Amino acid sequence: MSDDISNEAISSWNGVVQLWEEHVKARYNLHQNHRAELPALVSRALGSAPHHPAVAFEMMAILTPEEKKACLPELLGLCSSGRYAGRARDMIHSMPHDWLIENIEAASESTLSLNDFLDWVNILQVYDQIDHGLGRRLAERMLSHSDPELRKWGAEFLENEKDKGAPGSGAESSV
Repeated sequence: MSDDISNEAISSWNGVVQLWEEHVKARYNLHQNHRAELPALVSRALGSAPHHPAVAFEMMAILTPEEKKACLPELLGLCSSGRYAGRARDMIHSMPHDWLIENIEAASESTLSLNDFLDWVNILQVYDQIDHGLGRRLAERMLSHSDPELRKWGAEFLENEKDKGAPGSGAESSV
């Protein structure tokens, strides 16, 4: 360990420590005094970049599994975000599988209604990772979309699924 640490570096370190301590106190205050509002705050932060999705992901650790489910629409909206897509997908995949199958289609409507190509494609991937039937249904829906690129993407997805012989694709053997 070198003793050649500048006073400026030590001052910067102390500033980080001070801010960290303030962060811990503020988080504790939020949890203790506004616990009932925390799920709505997290949802709001996930759905709006100026409200700091990174902090929302940290605060999600405090939420109960039931409270996390309420964030599904916002998490789906982040699946196309370069910065938060991986975290959003991980959080979605951590939710109960059967619950996701029953609820993800309705939860994705607010994002899909924006008709953004990347949202559709990324949500298709999330659906397919959860359940091939979900992926297939969304791809079939894409076939009738007004965007020709989405129609093409849906057709390619269905063709690839058929070629892979995925369960439920109709391509498996009946031996």
